[in-house]
Amino acid sequence: MNGDRLYSFLKRTYNDSNDKTALEQQKFLNKKLPQSYEVQRNFDLHNINKIRLQNFPSIYDEHIYLPHILEDHINDSYQNPLNHSFLISQGDKEILLCPVYTESHRITHMDFPVKFFQSEEFLLDKNLSRIISLELKNIQVKSETKFIPVILTPSLTKAFFYKIIGHDLYYRAQVDLNLSSELLFKNLRKSFKSLVNWGKRNIDIKIISSENINHNSFVEFKDFYEGVSGKKKAQSEWSSIKSQILNGTAFSVNGYIKNKLCSVSLFFVGEKEGYYGLGAYDKKLTEKKVPISQWPMFAGIIHLKKKMKNIVTLGVIYNSCQDKKELDIFHFKLGFCTDVRQETVSLLNFLDGKLN
Repeated sequence: MNGDRLYSFLKRTYNDSNDKTALEQQKFLNKKLPQSYEVQRNFDLHNINKIRLQNFPSIYDEHIYLPHILEDHINDSYQNPLNHSFLISQGDKEILLCPVYTESHRITHMDFPVKFFQSEEFLLDKNLSRIISLELKNIQVKSETKFIPVILTPSLTKAFFYKIIGHDLYYRAQVDLNLSSELLFKNLRKSFKSLVNWGKRNIDIKIISSENINHNSFVEFKDFYEGVSGKKKAQSEWSSIKSQILNGTAFSVNGYIKNKLCSVSLFFVGEKEGYYGLGAYDKKLTEKKVPISQWPMFAGIIHLKKKMKNIVTLGVIYNSCQDKKELDIFHFKLGFCTDVRQETVSLLNFLDGKLN
């Protein structure tokens, strides 16, 4: 999209009554991007293979941003997220990757803040700063949001300092898998210890992984989840989940009481980190307050430890969250975690009529 067309789009979408500001935008948008930089917009993360991902080594420390777990969230979301991810290259080198989606006038990445992944060749100069500004501004305009929640690197904090209009805190409930199984159990919330022990005595656990998955076991998992949750997933989504289990990037923890399935929990597996994805529990048993969730969750954590992972993220939440259900779920997950990782999320606003 050239400068004139992009300016026309911005003008139609965002009504700016300040003629001077509009002129400033026109002058910037009419400038061509430096030839050394190329931007791939609406970048499909599924098209970036492992070799290319190695250009951004820090992404392996942030498993949730990896491409192979996007499918489930995108298909499961009633908000129909739109892809605005972009990739910036300099010559033949890919230097900056930004996975980002918009959901119902929110800018996010699977409920996580927007984050930038840089290659070793990344060096922020004035031109690159302005290019990133323009990309973020376009996304903000299209999504009609008041701000973009971003975790900034030090150099980007400097570049966008005057675009920061506020901050939020972002928490991750995590389990340090470098601790022994005994210490992980000792660390459990006091009330959870007896419930986990009850589960060990009464719930048989079966791990469905790449080593033992078959048609029947997967159909059992699928039918139970849809029956309990009431959510019908697309066949393409179930195919994606099955392929992830087959290639070792996911596994299911199935719990049985007297040979009857009572719970399923899906975990994702990254290079260094595990992530709790989803779960479903027999409603009749939960209404009777039968503790069918604690032992399967702990069993999944121990399984990730056996797979030599360093950490597992059980859940995330913003400090500004006021949804009682989300808060209750996060409270439940806190009963297992050894640490809560806190990050500052900068709220950026590019719709003030100026570009950096």
